[in-house]
Amino acid sequence: MYLQSEPRMVGLIHLLTIALRILTLIEFNVRRHLQLSHKTLAGIYAGQQGRRTSRPSAELLLNAFQNIDAVVGNANGASLAYLTPLTRTQRQIVSLLELDSHLYDDLLAQIIF
Repeated sequence: MYLQSEPRMVGLIHLLTIALRILTLIEFNVRRHLQLSHKTLAGIYAGQQGRRTSRPSAELLLNAFQNIDAVVGNANGASLAYLTPLTRTQRQIVSLLELDSHLYDDLLAQIIF
């Protein structure tokens, strides 16, 4: 990537630093909750659904949400929306991150206008 001005370079560095902090925070929170509860997480390794870990990486955790689809449209004058339901593993990750379980479900209400 080629940036021509110094303010843009500084801005990119700040953005990348924030992204790194978020990834680190995700890993830390999930690993801490798994350690405190003496549990492991399964279903995050591609092709190895039974493989379990107590120290998942942020990349594996985020990849678990890769197959979510959202479809929004209009039919006969009515707005329609569909959001792929969360899998058991995805719900467990959301819980380990201490996020409200209704956060994902409420996305549909925000999509429909």
